[in-house]
Amino acid sequence: MLTNTNHKSQITNHESRIPNPTVYLQLQFKLLNRRFKDLGFEPWFAYVLLLVTLAVAVHQSFERFSFAPYVFVSLVMMLQLNLGESKRTDFLKTCFTTIKFRQIRLIENFLLALPCLIEFIIYQQWIALALTFTSTIALALVNIKIASQKTIPTPYSKQPFEFAVGFRSTIVVFIAIYCLMGIALFVNNFNLGMFSIGAVFVICMGFYTQPENEFYVWIHHHSAHDFLRQKVIIAVLQVSVLSLPLAILLACCYPSLIEYIGLLLFTAYAFMIAIVLAKYAAYPNEIQLVQVFFLGLSLLLPFLLLLFIPFFYNQAKQRLTPYLK
Repeated sequence: MLTNTNHKSQITNHESRIPNPTVYLQLQFKLLNRRFKDLGFEPWFAYVLLLVTLAVAVHQSFERFSFAPYVFVSLVMMLQLNLGESKRTDFLKTCFTTIKFRQIRLIENFLLALPCLIEFIIYQQWIALALTFTSTIALALVNIKIASQKTIPTPYSKQPFEFAVGFRSTIVVFIAIYCLMGIALFVNNFNLGMFSIGAVFVICMGFYTQPENEFYVWIHHHSAHDFLRQKVIIAVLQVSVLSLPLAILLACCYPSLIEYIGLLLFTAYAFMIAIVLAKYAAYPNEIQLVQVFFLGLSLLLPFLLLLFIPFFYNQAKQRLTPYLK
């Protein structure tokens, strides 16, 4: 009896030392506020600005494009995938029990998706609402990281690393997207097919959210201009490997709507280029709120990418020059 009592007390003491998820979330909130202050924004102003920008972008996009809801679903999925990054989740698993870890991931994903969920309800976008709600739960409960002794083959070379690493870590998501395209064609839903194409681009953009170690930039024997040009060209070619088969298939099934597919591809490629340049415009740091704000504004007015892409390029060139010849 004494042994059992000691054992129970040890378990109780161990559980009491496990951090509370509420404390962790409060800490993340404080860190986010500090990041806003470092960027020169008062936290309350930054939150209001982001919410107003999102509301205006949603309204304008929904009025102009029938596939706009699925673009926002893709953006939410990309951000949720970023929160589920393997190193981050591995750290959380070492700090919390499985139940508390799942609670944290569900709360994080839900808070991230909440503004869009509200907008989808207001505009009665039920399919987009269901997709976002599903991704919010699935990406919190399902571990996308595939544990295997074998290296998963990819359609990409070892250099550059973004697509090779990103594809392996999200291969299940890409399989789901291709299945979703099949469902779209089966139920004759053109918008869902457009969403599938947009989702491919959004997930691939997520490959460029984290900066690489400075050493991996320094070893390139290129000028900053040549380095950026190479990065952009390879990003465009490699995202095409995953997106063009879907686009061609959708165009074959809906030849009368091919102009909308072309418009989506043109806009998506422009955003892909902007993301690559924005990554290095903030290098060696992560993409900053300023770049995120400009990209968000471009969702509202896509033609602004014609201004922001050169702006990101000039910033990236200045940031990379100390590391390259």
